[in-house]
Amino acid sequence: MDHLPGDNYIYIRGSLAASLPCQLATVKSLARFFAQSWLNARPIDPAQVSTTVNECVAMFHHLSNDLPSRFKSHATQLQGILPMLRSGEHPVVLTHGDLNEMNILVDHASGKITGVVDWAEASFQPFGFTLYALDNALGSMGPDGWEYFDNADYLRNEFWSTFSRLVGGLSKPVMESIRLARVAGLLIRYGTNYNKDFRGMIGVRDSSDASLRYLDALLSD
Repeated sequence: MDHLPGDNYIYIRGSLAASLPCQLATVKSLARFFAQSWLNARPIDPAQVSTTVNECVAMFHHLSNDLPSRFKSHATQLQGILPMLRSGEHPVVLTHGDLNEMNILVDHASGKITGVVDWAEASFQPFGFTLYALDNALGSMGPDGWEYFDNADYLRNEFWSTFSRLVGGLSKPVMESIRLARVAGLLIRYGTNYNKDFRGMIGVRDSSDASLRYLDALLSD
């Protein structure tokens, strides 16, 4: 069996951080990955849209009821994405179920993403539910909490400028809808457990609630 080239990003993130060109290559190729999914969104079908909206309503309701009170306001605001989903302005795309640093392969010399593996849990979801992958390219969780790279703001801006250019521009309402989708993805990822059975979305919360540290850090941006 042929193997994709590249190293698991989690193992070389630290060494790539020493090179701005490599970091830029990583975030720009990540932007291209997300742009590809945006441009190849599922065709709008009223029945499928209704199913997606109903699934989102169920997920958002669970998050509002199950998360600690300090996250309630974030869960409540997720309703704002529903009108954009119903209208088709916010696309539904093929979404990797577990877009973590182990499943992203990167060339150690250039920083470019060479592949994304383990698509077993892939499903169609609102665009942006896996934008936690961008956060993982801008920093990491350490013993003292989340630490962004010193140039994280610059890298984030480069990601969004590259993404916007590739998809032909984004209106303010669409950008706000994407922001809400990122929040939804973070809450599902770090606020639900693996066995919660949200189709295609893997949560990492366990009985220790250690993953809530990610929400405390990443939702404060």
